[in-house]
Amino acid sequence: MPDRRTSSERLSGLDLSKMLMLVLLAVMACGIPRSEAQTDTDFSDSADSMHIDLLNVIELPKEPGVDFTTGPDGYPVYELTREASLQEPAQFFFREPLTEEFSIVALINGYRQDAGYLFAVVNPYQTVIQFGVQLTAGDRGRGEQKLIVYYTPTSNLNTESQKLAVFTIPSTANRWTKLGIKVESDQVSLYLNCQLHERIAKTRQVKSLEIESGSHLYVGSAGSSFTDTPNFEGALVSLKIYGDPSEAEYHDDCDFDYSGSGDGSSIVIEPPITHTSSGVKGDSGDGVSVSTKSSSLQKGEKGDRGEKGDIGAPGPPGIDRPPMITPPPPSLEGLTKGLKGDRGMPGQT
Repeated sequence: MPDRRTSSERLSGLDLSKMLMLVLLAVMACGIPRSEAQTDTDFSDSADSMHIDLLNVIELPKEPGVDFTTGPDGYPVYELTREASLQEPAQFFFREPLTEEFSIVALINGYRQDAGYLFAVVNPYQTVIQFGVQLTAGDRGRGEQKLIVYYTPTSNLNTESQKLAVFTIPSTANRWTKLGIKVESDQVSLYLNCQLHERIAKTRQVKSLEIESGSHLYVGSAGSSFTDTPNFEGALVSLKIYGDPSEAEYHDDCDFDYSGSGDGSSIVIEPPITHTSSGVKGDSGDGVSVSTKSSSLQKGEKGDRGEKGDIGAPGPPGIDRPPMITPPPPSLEGLTKGLKGDRGMPGQT
C-alpha cells in the first residue's frame, strides 16, 4: 500500500528549524567550490567595488565548532565556539595583491572581553601575521577593548607581525557591533556602528600587500602559533574585505537595537524605560440629592449631578514598568459614555 503519511509526519523526528537554517545558509553559499570561491570577488585598483567574503571559509554542512544562532534581524547566522578550526589556503581568497586603499567590514557579537582574532593571514612558516584583525581585553574597569589591525607587506623580510593601527573601543562583548575599518594611503579610520570613532594618521612605505605563496587564512583564530588570545567565541553576521574604502562608513546594518548573549533563544528589545504614576483622587462634588427612602423601600428620583471636584495632588512616583515586547493597548482617551436614554413605553399585553 502507498505511504499515506503526510510529509510533516515523516519528518516528525527531525529538527525542522535546523534544517531551514542549513538550507538558507546553503543557498547563501551557493555551493561554490573552495577553489572557485573568489572567481568574481577578486579586486585590484581597477575594480575597487569587488569584495572578498571571508565567511566562505566555512563549509556546509556545518563544521565542528560552528553552530547557528539568531542574528540582529531575526535570521540565522554563524556562531563559533572555541573548538572551531577554520582555515583555508590564502591563495583561494587573495589571488591579487591587496590594494593600497581598502576597507574591512564586520558585524559581530563576541561573547568574551578578550574576543581574539576575527581573521588572520599567516605566512607559510607560521611566524608572521601578514594581515588580520584582533580584539583583545583593554581596561576592564572602563569596559574597553583594543582593536588591532595587522599589516605586514614583506613577511619574508620580517620576523614580527607589524601593527598598522591600534584603537581603543567600548567592549563588544555580548552586544551586536558593526566594525568598519577604512584604510587610505595616509590614514586609518575606525567606524563603530556607522559612526566615526577614531582616525589615525599612517603612512606606509609599501603601498600594496601581496600575500606570500603558501600562506593560510584563519577565521576565528590565527592558528596554533598565535595563542596570545583564545579563539573567537561569538556570532558572525558578516566579515568582508572591500576594495572600496568608503564601504567602512556606509550607514547600513546599523538600525539594530538588540543585545543579549546570542544563544539563539531570543532577541531582547530594550526600549527606554518609562515611569507611570497616578494622582490622588479629587474630592467629591457638592451635589444635592433629593432622593429619599421610605419605609416601603421605594426608590426615589435621581438627584442632580454634583459639580466636578478639584484636581488632586500628584501622587508618588510609580513603579518602573518592564520593557514592553508587545504593542500597548489602544488609547481610549476622548471616548466618553453617552447619556442614558428615556425609558420606553410598556408593551401591550
